[in-house]
Amino acid sequence: MNRKQLVFIIVALAVILAAVGLVINLNASNSSSTTAKRLTVNATFYPVAEFSRQVGGDKVEVHTLVPVGVSPHDYDPTAQDIARIYDADVLVSNGAGMERWIAKLDTELHANNVTHITATDGIELLTRDADTNHQHGSKPHSGDKHAEGYRHDEESHRHEHEHVSTDPHAWVDPVLAIRYVENIRDGLITADAANADYYRQRAEHYITQLQSLDSQFKTALSSCKRNEIATSHQAFNYLANRYGLHSVSISGLSPAEEPSPQQLTEIVAFVNQHDVKYIFFESLASPKLSETIAAETGAQTLLFDPMSSVPEQQVTAGTNYMSIQKDNVRALQTALECSQ
Repeated sequence: MNRKQLVFIIVALAVILAAVGLVINLNASNSSSTTAKRLTVNATFYPVAEFSRQVGGDKVEVHTLVPVGVSPHDYDPTAQDIARIYDADVLVSNGAGMERWIAKLDTELHANNVTHITATDGIELLTRDADTNHQHGSKPHSGDKHAEGYRHDEESHRHEHEHVSTDPHAWVDPVLAIRYVENIRDGLITADAANADYYRQRAEHYITQLQSLDSQFKTALSSCKRNEIATSHQAFNYLANRYGLHSVSISGLSPAEEPSPQQLTEIVAFVNQHDVKYIFFESLASPKLSETIAAETGAQTLLFDPMSSVPEQQVTAGTNYMSIQKDNVRALQTALECSQ
């Protein structure tokens, strides 16, 4: 081997080694960059997961803890879920009594530097008397004096804090959903200040959509023959409160809270008295009780979805909070015989 050949081989090897090193460095840099850009976020169930995705965009990786088909009222995290929670950057919960198990994790969340966002922070929550099934809280937003169980007389206020349960279903009201988005935005900024402007812009865009949705509800329900609705469980009190509807529910705050025979009799009487044409059922809960009331009164059943769980295949197909709420608008227009 002459001198020129030796030099050529050495130069060629140097070029190859440099190229390999460059590829390795680029891959490491890209991996590091990707890791830095994407927060790992655990959201307890669908609405808070959806809002987290809308605000976080491609800066977050969102995992929903409650499995599809399981009521968030009944969910308890597994050991694997808890390990996942502690290993993530952010935990987003609904609050308002929905995830009582989280209180046990507070110390470890702090110790593991997990940012905990409670989406209902700052919302005036409704409460229900556990023994009477009355609902009470803030005044109905639309001047309604009939929203189920709202109590503002002096006698009711003397007992307001005795045996009450908090209603956690605030996300169903699109105006209150704005507060969810704002809380999630602020929490993501706390966890990832470098992308604060990104989260603010995406939150602002989504809030505009929620404001438009609110306008759609108002317009759709502005001219209706009735304002009474019968729902499968108390997931729609905030919505009824917002738009001046008189709501009666078959079950309690959880679908598992089945009504007593007396309550069923009262519901049948309400449906007959107000000539309610449709009994709403939900995709997650059994429609059996709704079908029973409908058969007893001659009414029909109609889907009205509180969006606590959405199957992955539907999400992949484009179903989301906005599309489900638009279906809910149409269901209300049908049930209340609104002009369209």
